Amino acid sequence: MRTYKFLTIFGLVLLTQISLAQEVSNVNWEVKKDSVYISYDLINTSEDFVYSIKLFSIIKGYPHCLSRASGDIGRQVSGGENKKITWSNSSELSTYRLSDMQFMVKVFNKTKKEKVEVSDELSSSKRIHENYKP
Repeated sequence: MRTYKFLTIFGLVLLTQISLAQEVSNVNWEVKKDSVYISYDLINTSEDFVYSIKLFSIIKGYPHCLSRASGDIGRQVSGGENKKITWSNSSELSTYRLSDMQFMVKVFNKTKKEKVEVSDELSSSKRIHENYKP
């Protein structure tokens, strides 16, 4: 009987963690010349964390991680809606036609945001510099 209670509690905790996990939704892309403009939403996030975002192109059913993209991509992306990524076909995978590609945005891990505090030492040195008269 104790085993069943443990498994039930463990299952409920695991289900709660899965349902609260961050996720990417509402992924859309638009092709203009040799560039792709991707928008997405990063939902179920916490303000205390930043997230690692990667962009993949899917060609003939196989994903390819794209490393030459810019925008809301990389290791320091905060949660929210209407995130943007720009990727140029000429910089990567130029042998494939854009019309043959699909795109996927994935969130991999989260990192605690670092708080940046201004120390009193920096403030006092600024005051000394401002008051300095030769």
